[in-house]
Amino acid sequence: VFLNFKDSGGAGLAGADFKYRFGWDPYTDIGTTDSSGLIVYGIDGIHTNTKFNVAYSGASMEKEQNIATNSCVDFQTVPVTAVLKDSGGATLPGTFEYRYAWGSKVPFTSPMELLPVNTKITVTYMSASIEKEQNANTNPDFVFATVPITAVLNDSGGSPLGGATFDYRYGWGSKLPFTSPTELLPVNTKITVTYAGAFVEKEQNANTNPDFVFNTVSVTASLSSSDGNTDLTSSATFDYRYGWGSFTPLTGPTELLPVNIKVKVSYTSASVEKEQNANVNSSFDFQTGSVTGTSCTRYRYGWDSYMAFTSPMELLSVSTKFADADGPDTTALPISGSSVNVVCP
Repeated sequence: VFLNFKDSGGAGLAGADFKYRFGWDPYTDIGTTDSSGLIVYGIDGIHTNTKFNVAYSGASMEKEQNIATNSCVDFQTVPVTAVLKDSGGATLPGTFEYRYAWGSKVPFTSPMELLPVNTKITVTYMSASIEKEQNANTNPDFVFATVPITAVLNDSGGSPLGGATFDYRYGWGSKLPFTSPTELLPVNTKITVTYAGAFVEKEQNANTNPDFVFNTVSVTASLSSSDGNTDLTSSATFDYRYGWGSFTPLTGPTELLPVNIKVKVSYTSASVEKEQNANVNSSFDFQTGSVTGTSCTRYRYGWDSYMAFTSPMELLSVSTKFADADGPDTTALPISGSSVNVVCP
């Protein structure tokens, strides 16, 4: 029996292992090809249909042949290629690997002579990977393509905002700087936008939705009197922060990312802070409490200096000390949206 193992151009290939069997009998080893790709092997007895198996570069294939009528058994590889292109058709420098079924991945350099069987090729580019499987006998050319991914931050009115920075990552991997547009593999991708001290991350399938659109919300803050009839906003100051970060002045409507935000109002030397999910409620509305004081002429916070008190007076809902000209302090808590009376002895 003449066993031939050749590449797609007809040149012999070394390193192919041959074996044979009859029906479902165990295999019998024949040997390994040298650079000629030819093995001449004698099979004892009279046999007709014989199964020959060749193993090469991690794959194997079998063919059955009547060696009584044809003693030349030929196997041939096919030139498998792999390429990564961008959305405009230009070639990109991806790295490639191949495997069969769930076997280990092996580095792949295009073109590569492989057996014409189902083959998996993986491309890796910019920290992501895609694997596809094809029958190399019918389709030996593996073509991968990236998609142009974009990211933009719009304000609450839909206009793009400057000053934002973007990062991308896959899964829980490290974040990498992102500049729009960037050609990336069409897989699940996470984009993070950072703006004005906060960040938001979203994940999308870049194959079906490559455009990441983020929006800010218009954050406002106000202070009104206990009865709601007097707007005290112009007499107060406001600051915002995220978590336990530093405060930043909040002046008028401010476009911020829709995350949990803390806003602090300062009025008559006292401060009150509240936290809200700006995506649900971006209006931070504060209200003073009305304080009437019998014989009270001054007030203070903690051990600060006294300030003049005139009854009634609108104050923030902060523990406050009241006193007359000579007497000891009386501590009371103004109630937001309501009124309390304080008696100074």
